[in-house]
Amino acid sequence: MSKKESLKILEESIRKYAPVVAEFFDCNDSIYDYSKKIYQFESDPVYLERQKYFRRALGDEVQRLFKKNIVLPENLALNIVDHHAILNHPLLMATNIVSNMYRLLGREGESPNPIVVLTSSIVPPNNFFNKKGILFHDKKISLFPNKMIHQAACFMQTHDFKFVDKLKALGKWGEFDEEEQFFLSKIEDGITKEQFSSADNFCDQVSLIDQHLWKLLFSSDIREKIPELLYIPEEKIFTKIFTDIINSDNFVSRVIFDKVFQKLILAKFDGLIGCWDTKNNKGTHFFWFKNENLEPVRLLLQGDFLCTVDNVKKIPLQKNSLIEEMNKGNIVADMFLIYSYILFWCGVEPLVGHGSCNYLTNMKNAWLEVVQEIGDTAEYERLLKINTKKLIAGAIMTYARDKENKIVNQYAMDVICSGGLNNQYLNNLSQMSYKDLLRPALLEIYDSYVPIDKKVNLDLSASDMINQPFDWI
Repeated sequence: MSKKESLKILEESIRKYAPVVAEFFDCNDSIYDYSKKIYQFESDPVYLERQKYFRRALGDEVQRLFKKNIVLPENLALNIVDHHAILNHPLLMATNIVSNMYRLLGREGESPNPIVVLTSSIVPPNNFFNKKGILFHDKKISLFPNKMIHQAACFMQTHDFKFVDKLKALGKWGEFDEEEQFFLSKIEDGITKEQFSSADNFCDQVSLIDQHLWKLLFSSDIREKIPELLYIPEEKIFTKIFTDIINSDNFVSRVIFDKVFQKLILAKFDGLIGCWDTKNNKGTHFFWFKNENLEPVRLLLQGDFLCTVDNVKKIPLQKNSLIEEMNKGNIVADMFLIYSYILFWCGVEPLVGHGSCNYLTNMKNAWLEVVQEIGDTAEYERLLKINTKKLIAGAIMTYARDKENKIVNQYAMDVICSGGLNNQYLNNLSQMSYKDLLRPALLEIYDSYVPIDKKVNLDLSASDMINQPFDWI
């Protein structure tokens, strides 16, 4: 099979099994233009009114942690892809470059408004993007002991991020040469400064560390004018406004307290990613419960109670009980509740990855069916306009050439160590078409979405997919 034939099969398979991604095969917009386009929409006035609690809480959290005042745009679209973790994986660096390219290049004014990202903090420190820590020059730097790898970030207390002594104790410090050791010591000094003293917990620490590391991803001559990156856990914001939410009429309060509506929702969303799956015993009903190991465990709706699977914990489905448990940090809302309120009730538009593009589109379609069944035409028309297909993830944007002149991925520490992305690199990226940017990711998408029995051996390598669009490196 020729490479041309392999590429044809690759694209045809993705069109069939990952149609949402395939929609971008023909996107000729430059990255610069695409980054502007995703913010060009008009929010419904009803959504703007509904967003008041969310906007206030977001502003308050930024002020509390970062000591900054932010001005949120009227038409609000936010990156919801990133895990709440230390900047590391090239895929999660790319999301904020793709979605802000026009701002990274249009560096006007002394204090550009920060980039605010709604992160997922229910994920553990050990996940696909962060294998217990960070990667530097293909060598793993472990930041967490094994006992912590299944704990949810949102449940964790402050953590000691001093990793140099740990590397020495494990006998791994010698794996790095003198120049690498100097760099790592400098990084450690930077992320353990007193400036992080305002951190109340692990999530606060990560937000402050990533604010620091983000700027270092860019060369020193442009760094000052690069907008700051502010990671805000979506679970934290939802908790801050939970009392307001359940004391007013909206999707979430109806789901929790209206039994007829609740029954409809339990059926419509059963089996959807991010919700619950009765058949396969997956997901949770509305909230995750924190166990003694700081791990999230499922809750099942049983009559008027939310119960752990072992029935050790039973939470009454009542306002005061839910508010108390949430304020104590014993429960956090699941993706279904968070996105049903922020995205599908308040109309904040999500900037998504391959996975979130699919599951949010499915959630949106389920909500459309619900409001249609209850005869709410106005809500149906509003929901219909919410765009869940503003793809910003799946591509890598931090390539470099190695000693053999091959194009290779760079993780965050690799980029920082090499001096950061410079103006020429950003300019070259910005002029690429979006479809060319996605090209290197197609093999991984093929592996993820095409059923095993439908896959064929393709005569394509990662180099085949990378070299042509990134030959300017």
